[in-house]
Amino acid sequence: MLFRITICNNKPVVIRLQSPCFLLILFLIISVSCRQPQEETAFSGEDYHFEQEYAEILEVREIFYDLYSPMEAHRLFNQIDLVFDPAILNPLENQFRYGSSNKNAVNLGIYGADMSYCHLFGQTQEAINYMSAIYRLADRLGIGESILTRAEETRDRSVYHPDSLFDIASDIYISADRQLKESDRAGAASLILAGGWIEALYIACSFYDIDNPDRTLEEQILTQKYSLDRLIALLSNYQNDEFIAKYVLMLKQLKLYFDSVDILFEQDDLIIDTTNKTIGSARPTFVYTQNKIAEIASLVTLIRNDMIY
Repeated sequence: MLFRITICNNKPVVIRLQSPCFLLILFLIISVSCRQPQEETAFSGEDYHFEQEYAEILEVREIFYDLYSPMEAHRLFNQIDLVFDPAILNPLENQFRYGSSNKNAVNLGIYGADMSYCHLFGQTQEAINYMSAIYRLADRLGIGESILTRAEETRDRSVYHPDSLFDIASDIYISADRQLKESDRAGAASLILAGGWIEALYIACSFYDIDNPDRTLEEQILTQKYSLDRLIALLSNYQNDEFIAKYVLMLKQLKLYFDSVDILFEQDDLIIDTTNKTIGSARPTFVYTQNKIAEIASLVTLIRNDMIY
């Protein structure tokens, strides 16, 4: 497997994951992560230098390039300064207008990201409301009745424990993904991921102000270019479905905007984690203009609104 990353001297560096060099780096990373932080040990000067490097490793920025469950949208939200604004969420009354299987699937992903956003801000009642919508759409998709019944019972017992609600919803998405794939409806499973990804990015873009830009927010939006590539590749497997083909075309247009932005990595400042599907870098350089962020935000809004209405 190869990863081609552009670095600051404009020369591509190709990392071969099977190479001895990569394996040595991976071994060193694992060795550091396996240290027991509660142990007290006397360090020599050399050890202390290593301890400083370990602290720096913990500050490495991760840019994910794989796709996560809609309930994992908080991985994006946690990186930026957001406030709770219920007006930006997909209105709950929309759940009653979705008639097709594809619409139910894509909005199941959207409501999951919305619930993740509510959970992040401790909005328990809102989270419960979105949980109910998730149940309804999952039921329409034919997710196993026993799973939903068990989740409903657990929800009733943990209504005042938001973390429990979050875990229940995560289990539903895992079960939905498995059951849809087992019943040869992998296209619907991919739409759930697409809906969650678009909604999370839409929420982030909703807080972008071109007149008062926040650099951290801009960079978190731009890093989604890697996961967008993965999403397009996933949906492209099901382009025989007209509903999915439409979004592949729209996402490819979005990709053109992202591709005009460069994220540069120095050759000695790059960690690729194939287990967690992340690219790690302490000093990435972003080359872009505020107008490009505005264009991305505008198209993301267009795609998202097409999904929910």
